[in-house]
Amino acid sequence: KKLDNDGVSLTNDTRITEDSKIQIFPRIAVADENVHLVWQDLRNAENYGMDLYYTNSDLSVTDWKTPIRLSEYQWQYNPAIAASNSQAHMVWTDEQFWEKNGKEVLYCSR
Repeated sequence: KKLDNDGVSLTNDTRITEDSKIQIFPRIAVADENVHLVWQDLRNAENYGMDLYYTNSDLSVTDWKTPIRLSEYQWQYNPAIAASNSQAHMVWTDEQFWEKNGKEVLYCSR
């Protein structure tokens, strides 16, 4: 939801994900005319563990882009997000190097 009419009313709900698996811990960042979302997602848990997904929209938040899978190996979780200009910056805990290094912190930008 977002506030409309100078903060007087709330818009209708907007569904971001369409998958039957669990999506949890969404994080949001806004910069300029862009809204960015990242979340933990279990849609591929049987094969890959927990992934992170990202999407964005303009400030109308009615036209969300197709979610992008940010990670593909083992377990990724605890995402954080910040935005500047039209770019999102994300960090998370990652276990893809578990056998060699244990848990790591990874970064990407979109």
